[in-house]
Parts: sequence; C-alpha cells; structure tokens
Amino acid sequence: MVSICYRRKIALLKLLAALLFVIAGIWLIYMIPTAGFIRQILTVIAIILAFGFFGQYLFLFIYFLFKPSTEILKYDRDNIYYKDQVISFKEIEKTVNGYIPRKTLPGGVPGFRFKLKNGELFEVPTYHLFMVEEFAEYDEKLEKLVLKNN
Repeated sequence: MVSICYRRKIALLKLLAALLFVIAGIWLIYMIPTAGFIRQILTVIAIILAFGFFGQYLFLFIYFLFKPSTEILKYDRDNIYYKDQVISFKEIEKTVNGYIPRKTLPGGVPGFRFKLKNGELFEVPTYHLFMVEEFAEYDEKLEKLVLKNN
C-alpha cells in the first residue's frame, strides 16, 4: 500500500504566504482614508482579494498544518482508498486533468480526478499542498496504474 502524503513544511510556507497577504489587507484598510478616490477604489479591490481569497487559504492551511495525518490518499495494485471510499482501478476509465470546483474557493483546487466507467467523476482534492513537480509525479504514477489496469 502506497500513501500519498503532503509535507507540513509546504503547508507552513503557504500559510505564511497567505498570512502575508492578509496582513497586507489589514494594512490597506488603514491606508484608505489617506488615499485619493481612484486609489481608494483600487485599495478596496485589493482588500477584497486579500481577505476573500487569501483569507480562505489561510484557514485551510492552518487546518492542514495541524491535521493529525498528512495522508491525502492511499493506493495499491488494485484500488484507490480515499476517506471511506474504495475505488477499483478497473472501475476507472481515465484520469482527467483540471481543477476540482469548490463553492468557497474561487477557481477550484487542484486534485486527482478520475472518470469512472459509469460516467461519474471521482475527485480527490489536494488544496495546493504539493509543489507542481510533486503533483505531476503522483498524477503520472496514478495515470500509469489506470492505464495498466484497463
């Protein structure tokens, strides 16, 4: 059984980056009264982005930093195990690239997506917890296993 786990160091670094943008948003709130009209509009837009986008990721990375297990999913020769779900590689038609839509996170999140033979999508969100190279490596391994079992 192989586990795909994220590194807490990556979660910490991304948390610090999100925290930096949230702090910048707080600082911009204090800058609004001293700015001209156009600058005030741009400042409000930047504040909305800082809190609306990076604020959500701040809480998300805090959760993943302190989560007891760093495991995203497990797999073996025959199955993928995600939370309480077990999906056989024989049930998977192909892997699908793209972001997984989330209601609260604009643009969705990266993750492993599999199109099942019954037409459904099986999605495992990774929430930006991997570096691009790591994610590509894991995605390639899973794609090879899918192709091998079809």
